[in-house]
Amino acid sequence: MALQTSGQISLNDVNVELGNSGTAQIDMGGSAVRGLFGIASGEIEMADGYGRANAFTFTISSNMQEANLSTLATAAGWDGSEAVDVTVNSGVYLWANSTANPGLLANVANCTIRNSGYIIGKGGNGSNYNGGAAGPALNITASGVTLINNSSGIIAGGGGGGGGVKDSTDNDRAHGGGGSGGGNGSGYGSGAGGAIGSLGANGNFAGGGSNATGGGGGGGGGGLQSQDGGGAYGAAAGGGRQPFNNTAGVSATGGGISARGGIGGNWGAAGNPGSGVDARSGGAAGAAITGSYTLGANNGTIYGSS
Repeated sequence: MALQTSGQISLNDVNVELGNSGTAQIDMGGSAVRGLFGIASGEIEMADGYGRANAFTFTISSNMQEANLSTLATAAGWDGSEAVDVTVNSGVYLWANSTANPGLLANVANCTIRNSGYIIGKGGNGSNYNGGAAGPALNITASGVTLINNSSGIIAGGGGGGGGVKDSTDNDRAHGGGGSGGGNGSGYGSGAGGAIGSLGANGNFAGGGSNATGGGGGGGGGGLQSQDGGGAYGAAAGGGRQPFNNTAGVSATGGGISARGGIGGNWGAAGNPGSGVDARSGGAAGAAITGSYTLGANNGTIYGSS
């Protein structure tokens, strides 16, 4: 177990976490206590121990696609049996390139995850029929997992892809835009989903563009040269939320002469349906977190179901 996440931490609590008797003498400057509190040098305050566990600790300090916690811990020197305490550094992206996989797979029992970075799911693709479903950000498959989402931490499921619609003018179909998290637009001339930290591409014809910087916005909805819709009309910005700042992408009026493909969904939100005859639904949102866990603290932001 870990030290409590609020209130007063006693010396007895520290002893218990270190596996000592409650009356054992504690050296607050010793290596055992410094390892537990994560303070290599200088003064230690009891509040520094909030949520800390006597466990194997390591840090994820670089961007990573579809991170596997067990694999990463083993590579860092974990013995495969002791508890794990992992920190995701601020500004680090753990991201998915497939809706079938999460940005981070938490598959180590009795682990503590301290997130100060971005854990994000893959956006769903736009379609001329039903929009594609998005993927989850964090999938927890082991027992005894504690999650601490720090103030800079973002956990965001992908946005669902935009749905399509029939264009009654010439009986073909308008296409939807991709969802946040790199979902692709649909159709001829469609925009590709943005890679992490880059823009999603605009549709080249009467499709939509998309944003967003930061997490990578969904691609613009494609269209036909006869201007049969897309995520949005022309090269306007389409679906997707800009980098986790609650600013929606421009919902351009989009579409073709009598039909509009749906805008891709924002982080952790379903895609929008098409507008017109035989309109189809947007894709399902990606979950922020799937599986069972204990939430030690959430001072950051979570987009999507958890």
